[in-house]
Amino acid sequence: MMTGRLVFGYGALYHNGMSTFKAEHAGDLRRDLAYRNLYTPRPAHIVASDHHRLYHQAAAVMGSDEPVTYLEFGVASGNSMRRMVAEFTHPDSVFVGFDSFVGLPEDWLMHKTGAFSNHGVPPDIGDSRVRFVTGWFQNTLHENLAWIDPFLKRKVLIHYDADLYTSTSFLLSSMWPRCNEYYFIMDDFMVEDIVALHDFSLAYPVNIAFLARLEGGLPHAVFGHMKRTALVI
Repeated sequence: MMTGRLVFGYGALYHNGMSTFKAEHAGDLRRDLAYRNLYTPRPAHIVASDHHRLYHQAAAVMGSDEPVTYLEFGVASGNSMRRMVAEFTHPDSVFVGFDSFVGLPEDWLMHKTGAFSNHGVPPDIGDSRVRFVTGWFQNTLHENLAWIDPFLKRKVLIHYDADLYTSTSFLLSSMWPRCNEYYFIMDDFMVEDIVALHDFSLAYPVNIAFLARLEGGLPHAVFGHMKRTALVI
């Protein structure tokens, strides 16, 4: 019988096997399940002290001087894009940022609708290798994959920073048939990304490896690798 315990400190409390949590804490249960089933069996052993060092680790693994394709979903003011442009130096590398640039389409955590807005304007990165696609992911991704497809044959790094479960789930599902192997970064892994990735892994046959994480008790940001596999019954 399950005794009283707190799941991740998010507030979902159980007592003597009987649930005493409110409906809004259902997400805590899903995070707990995803953490135990997806991350715990394959934890990252490389620890980075901050996001910049996590990005540097990604470049070190992939080869900072090799041509790579970097897709970022959720650009905002462009801080992480600038970092990646500096990390990957090959002149043939391609950087594509997708964002509405008007902020969140709905409330998320303590952030209100419109948070992370860049006033509808892509940031000025100052590098000719960078392109931006403006609009909601669901409206812009598939029509742009036509020209992006050739660049998916090389090493690919996808930065999922969409925040919302629905957006991340859509992106994971959309990329699965187009790119059979790639590296990924999730900056807010222990919020909704971990649940989206777990649900995706149950529906799509993939091998997932976590290569590095931020320091701390939980992997709040991760760098990993994903490869499409055949379904085995």
